[in-house]
Amino acid sequence: MVTFSKYTLIVLLVPILANCNYLFGQEINTKLEIKQRQIAHGDVIDLEFVFQGNRPDSFAPPKFPKELRLEFVQKNPSEHRVTINNMPVEVTFKYLCKVRVLKPGKFTIPAGNFYWGGRNFTTEKREIEVVDRNVLMDLRKARVANRVFIRATLSNDSPFVGQQVRVVYKVYSSLNLEFMGIKMPEMKSFNQEIVSDKRFTAQREMLNNQLYVTYLVTDRILFANDTGVQKIAPMYLNLKVAEPSRHSHRLHWFDYELSSDELVVYAKPLPKPKPKDFSGLVGNFKLNVSLSDSNTDVNKLLNYKMVLKGLGNIRAYSLPNFSGPIEIEKHEPEKQSNFFLENNLFGGIYHHTYPLVATQNGRYRITGFTLTYFNPDSVKYVTEKASDLILQVGEFKPLKIEKTSAKLDKSESDFTNGDDIRFIHKNNIDLQIKGSQFFGSIGHILATSAPFALLLLAFFGYRRKQQSVQLTDQKQPYTTVSSTNHINAARSLFQSGEKDLAMRELLNALADNLSSNYAIARSEMVPEKMALILKNKGVNQIIISQLLAVWNELEMMQYTPIAVEQQEAYFNKVEQLIIDLK
Repeated sequence: MVTFSKYTLIVLLVPILANCNYLFGQEINTKLEIKQRQIAHGDVIDLEFVFQGNRPDSFAPPKFPKELRLEFVQKNPSEHRVTINNMPVEVTFKYLCKVRVLKPGKFTIPAGNFYWGGRNFTTEKREIEVVDRNVLMDLRKARVANRVFIRATLSNDSPFVGQQVRVVYKVYSSLNLEFMGIKMPEMKSFNQEIVSDKRFTAQREMLNNQLYVTYLVTDRILFANDTGVQKIAPMYLNLKVAEPSRHSHRLHWFDYELSSDELVVYAKPLPKPKPKDFSGLVGNFKLNVSLSDSNTDVNKLLNYKMVLKGLGNIRAYSLPNFSGPIEIEKHEPEKQSNFFLENNLFGGIYHHTYPLVATQNGRYRITGFTLTYFNPDSVKYVTEKASDLILQVGEFKPLKIEKTSAKLDKSESDFTNGDDIRFIHKNNIDLQIKGSQFFGSIGHILATSAPFALLLLAFFGYRRKQQSVQLTDQKQPYTTVSSTNHINAARSLFQSGEKDLAMRELLNALADNLSSNYAIARSEMVPEKMALILKNKGVNQIIISQLLAVWNELEMMQYTPIAVEQQEAYFNKVEQLIIDLK
């Protein structure tokens, strides 16, 4: 016979007594839960009618007042169990009802009815207060105003007419968003170039010591067409914003309209007087011309290429037509154009290739054309002239001097080649030059000795340049070594996963170079001051723009992820800048 002590019986009975309510269903609890804390008219609220105990036989939703419209009732309850030592100690069954609120005011949620074991169990009643939707939206907007906003930035708010200005629209948010619609400003008083229209590409960015997720809306280059104040209307976005609940882990989504500030650009007129041959271009441009062959034969095809390249409003200009001697036939050119973004500036390149055919022998000068544009950095009009080209058609014959009756202005002379003699046309005077009078003269001696004199000058110039380079290399070992040490340290930090420290070392490499070569103090190494100092010291504007772009990227990349292939790109950029800045 098995016997139990009184202590053994107590141990066995405790878990049974603790769960007797579940086993015998003697205790039943009901309640009504409302998920929303703030309710506006038009909202759909979630009501959960809870039955704690055994599974109820049925549930009957309450009869709601006419201001509350029942839209959904859950037929089968969801079951939730709480267990201790694998023994259920609490079981609840929940029925969900969705009710739309039709007007503001205070209302009573009636009790719900459960039926179980032939008995009726009711929940309590609940009072709700429904506010006007506009009032609630104002409250919500006030709460999220500093957490969701549009930032519109201009690279320059007072450019010259035709000078490019970059405008970027970004959404900054520390909340979950869904983009529903967008209304862009028209910007009719500007010519536009789209830099990037990959809308709503998410990135991380620090602003005022706070981390945001940013969404690029648009990035454009603008060129003002008229002088004076030009206004850019606000941009509007329709969003759904998820606001965290203060009392649960659920997110509350609501519609939200976001708008940017109005932007104002004051376009300055170009300085006067304007040159007569001003092309209308504003920026920085270069011209180049070339011949596919400087020596050719009659009726043989060759190409004359005209190239314009630069940063600025290059679409506002097209290359002039070819103008050459009447003895050279021109054909329709092949025209090509390409546009690009360089150092956050818009630019392009035009190619005009003219097929040419010479109709008779001779030596011809093809005069290079000129281009006058306005450079906003130097605030000056600049004239670029393409070089003159000499085309030799047929065999070259020596000069023969017969008489010289006038002084020649080389810049105004044309060269042609006859059968036996050389003609020089000057102010409607034909000068015939025979070789028998030229050879052995002082002019002949000077002409034949000139190449040897040029060779001697080039040799001594090269030696002097080599000595200068050696002296320069001796003066700047610290900059190269110091910058190299920082770059090597950055590579090691990247390999060990310390990305933020590696980016800082690349910044130090640039900083040491600027300090050594341009005496820029660390306290002055902010983009605006660096740009001004380097510009005053004669550094090319393109190099300054590259430096500022890389500097800003390095500071930003300390806080954002970076791929392996991007790492090497940043090393190459920094190394190239150090070379360019010497």
